[in-house]
Amino acid sequence: MKKLFYTLLFAACMSYASTAQNIDNVPDAVSTAFNTKFPKAGDVHWEMENNSDFEAEFELNDIEMSAVFDANGNWKETEQEIKTSELPEAVHATIKSAYAGFKVNEADKVESAEHGNCFEVELEKKEQTIDVLISGKGKVLKKTVVEDDNDDEEED
Repeated sequence: MKKLFYTLLFAACMSYASTAQNIDNVPDAVSTAFNTKFPKAGDVHWEMENNSDFEAEFELNDIEMSAVFDANGNWKETEQEIKTSELPEAVHATIKSAYAGFKVNEADKVESAEHGNCFEVELEKKEQTIDVLISGKGKVLKKTVVEDDNDDEEED
């Protein structure tokens, strides 16, 4: 039993490590673009967002933020976690009508090269977790189903 526990623990750690790859060598174009856009950023940590994008997690004016850049240094988005109460009323209304029964786990204010200023909310209902990108006026821009972390549990 103890061996099984340690085997599962090791597998979980390896799985986590493979999803967030901290990196030390960021391409010059990415580093230059980041330093130009956020010259006063502190406590910067880099990781790979996916196979081609770089994400910086940092502090700016005592606020924890993240920013994503492609390999050429093109800025893609910036996020900052906010309280659910800080979401615009139109966003709350969309969640209430389009995602009835879902609970907001996390909310981020997003500035995106593709979508402009918007909000990303992580919603949960029973075993289902989704990320939804919503404009300040309440329009759903993008919906992503988040994988279930409890693969060992029974599925309906």
